[in-house]
Amino acid sequence: MDDRRTRRRARVTLDSQLVSYWDREAARLDALAEAARFGWMARRYRRKAVQARAQAERSRAREAARGGTSEPAPAAAASAATADPPTVPIGRPPDATDATGA
Repeated sequence: MDDRRTRRRARVTLDSQLVSYWDREAARLDALAEAARFGWMARRYRRKAVQARAQAERSRAREAARGGTSEPAPAAAASAATADPPTVPIGRPPDATDATGA
């Protein structure tokens, strides 16, 4: 009998696809932040990268609860360790000290 017929295929879930998407998006935003000419642009890209990593973690947790893999991707773990936390919370106007654009 053919083993290919009896073997069950690993199921690809939306959450597993979202984990890889948000990890790639965070890496892309980090690259944009590094190449940004102005400080305000770099800060915005970094905030969006932090949000993307949070989305990936939510999907990763749902996937782990479902019984999928719970290990973080190596690229995501490395970029999360080197990422700068956002300096200004989203939705809050910048302080007078942020007016320098640095």
